[in-house]
Amino acid sequence: MDVNGNGKLFFKSQVTDYTLRGESLSTSNVMDFFVNTYEADIDKRARQQEKANAMAMDNETNVLRCPKQGKPLHKRVCYLTSHPKYNAKQHIVWSKHHNTLPNFIGQYFPCSDDEDQQSFYHTSILTLLKPWRNLQTDLKHPSQTWEEAFSAFCAVALPRDLCIISNIQYFHTCEDGAKHEGFKLTTTQISASGDIPPGELELDEDVLHPGGPYDKEFTEDGLVYLIASKKSWREELHG
Repeated sequence: MDVNGNGKLFFKSQVTDYTLRGESLSTSNVMDFFVNTYEADIDKRARQQEKANAMAMDNETNVLRCPKQGKPLHKRVCYLTSHPKYNAKQHIVWSKHHNTLPNFIGQYFPCSDDEDQQSFYHTSILTLLKPWRNLQTDLKHPSQTWEEAFSAFCAVALPRDLCIISNIQYFHTCEDGAKHEGFKLTTTQISASGDIPPGELELDEDVLHPGGPYDKEFTEDGLVYLIASKKSWREELHG
C-alpha cells in the first residue's frame, strides 16, 4: 500500500507501473521496462534541470542548448497522469551497457514442448516480450489463436527477443537432461547392488551407494564409506 499526492491509499503494483508508463517508453516490453529503467523520486534538482533546459530552448531552431557543461542527466520519463504517483515518481533510463539483470520470482516459464500448456506458454512469452497496455486487446487479434499470435510475433521479433525465447527453453532442455542422467546413474547403481529392479525407482528418492563394506563392523574403511554414502546422488552428479 502507498499514498498518492491527494492522500488516498492505493495498491502498489508493477503491472500498474508498466501499463501506465510514459509515452516515450510505449514501445518497451516488460523485460526492457524493468531491466533498462528504474523508479525514482521527482526531486527538486530534476525539476530545476527541466526548467533550465526549457529556458535554453532556441525558439527559432527548436534546438536544445545545454545550459552548462558536464555529464548530461539520464533520460527521465514520467508516468501517465492516470498513475497514482505520476506527480511524485518517474522512471530513469539506465545508460547503455549497464549490468542490471532481471529477477523472475515465482514459477518458471512453461515448457514449449508441453502440449497441455501450449496456450499458456505462448501467452507468457507474448506478455514478456510484446509491448502492451491492455492484456485483453494488445497481445493478439480477436480472430487469432495464441499460437498464431506467437508465430506472427516471432516472424518480426528482434534477434535479442528470439535469443531470450531460446534461453527460456534451454532451461527445460537442461532440466530434462539432468533428470535423464540422474535416472541413468541411479538405476546403474541399483542394478549393480541387485536390491531393486531398474524401473521401480522413484526419481525423488535418494539412493545410498550399494555394495559398501557394511559387513565390516567398526572399521576405518567402513566409517569413511558410511559418511560418503550419506551424500545425495544429485549432489554427486552436480559436482
